[in-house]
Amino acid sequence: MCAPPGRLHFDSRARATKVLFQQKCKPSLGGLHSIQIRCEHPLMKPEIKEVAQEKKKYTPKFAYPKLDGGQTSARVVAIGDLHGDMDQAIRSLKIANVVRQDAQRPEQVHWTGGNTHLVQLGDVLDRGDDEISILLLLQKLQTEAKEAGGAVHLLNGNHEVLNIAGDFRYVTQGAFVESEQFSDTLEERFGCSMSDGVPCDIMAPNHDPMLKYSLGYKQDVYDKRVGLYAPGGTVAQTLSRSHTVLVVNDTCFVHGGLRRRHIDFGLDKLNMRLSAWMRGEPKGDIPDIEEALFMAAGSSNSAVWCRTWSEEFITRQKRVIGCIELQAVLQGVSDEVGRPVTRMVMGHTVQRQGINQEYRGMAWRIDVGASRGVAGASPEVLEVVDGEVNILRAELPILLGRGFPERPDIEFPEANACSLIDHAHFLRSELPVRDPEATNPKA
Repeated sequence: MCAPPGRLHFDSRARATKVLFQQKCKPSLGGLHSIQIRCEHPLMKPEIKEVAQEKKKYTPKFAYPKLDGGQTSARVVAIGDLHGDMDQAIRSLKIANVVRQDAQRPEQVHWTGGNTHLVQLGDVLDRGDDEISILLLLQKLQTEAKEAGGAVHLLNGNHEVLNIAGDFRYVTQGAFVESEQFSDTLEERFGCSMSDGVPCDIMAPNHDPMLKYSLGYKQDVYDKRVGLYAPGGTVAQTLSRSHTVLVVNDTCFVHGGLRRRHIDFGLDKLNMRLSAWMRGEPKGDIPDIEEALFMAAGSSNSAVWCRTWSEEFITRQKRVIGCIELQAVLQGVSDEVGRPVTRMVMGHTVQRQGINQEYRGMAWRIDVGASRGVAGASPEVLEVVDGEVNILRAELPILLGRGFPERPDIEFPEANACSLIDHAHFLRSELPVRDPEATNPKA
């Protein structure tokens, strides 16, 4: 039983049963309970009872991305962060041997992977000019793969969450133009502007401290991007169909990483809550939404920001301690999906040595910084066939970038991150503002 702290004060005039103190607590098993202390007589000792509170049930009215992506005897390939670089995205897909490109029409890319399952680990957005183009390509490949008996699974990363929350500091000039053109195309075809229905306080200049660094963009260009990416917007609803966490066969995929707190919250529930938020569902209708947003993106240990399992060079002691926790996390994932899960595959943190594993093979890190907006490194792909892990590389490495970043330029705050819930209050107000003169943004 959970006993209330501090002193108890009793009404000495009490003649009938009266509730004198009530406190919510979390017992070791089950849901939340309410502690009630009652006194029948001023000289009697208080009686402490636990009264179970029914938690609000939530049944989504939409198809959200499930945790369990199923089991397949086909090979599974995973691609890391793409960050708006279409050329490197196509190179990655070719290395994975799942597409062919028309020689006469290079913009035509088609699925040739058969029953292969492709997993893209998020961060399609920011740092490059081809964000929506890559999203549309991946959607097209999803359809073609399904027809061929395969699948394309998409995840959301921290940069997808940042854009949906209204933080556009990493959007390139070309990506602003692309989103404006896409918005205009939708308006021509469907007759409504993407800035329609967006609260005016979101579009107000005083809510956009980075707008003065936006290379001379007009406010309506910014508003159109907000209309596309704000919760309920066209692109936001598309991203709502992507996973926060996914399990295929014996492998768990997540953009940043999972800790024990995520297991306790529930991974399928995390997918559901994030999807509902992105779709623009009324937050009052989504139970645990504040906790879900914090678990997914509200701290440096959240699912899309975590770097715990992605450090390249760690001490022996950290490896031993990490193996204990990671084994417990994978056991929790196994319990939720009902079959053994033996490894976690992550993006988010650039690996200078290329795709690699740590913690006795339980953690695989596959973000190699392929986008030219990050490092322009030669793309690499992770392949899992019958439980065996392989690393696929180009026969001739292609180096296009300016080298690897030293350190990430954002560390998400531990507190006040639940501003995600109210998209009139942008995340940028909670994050350190990057120097606009900086010329070397980091992954």
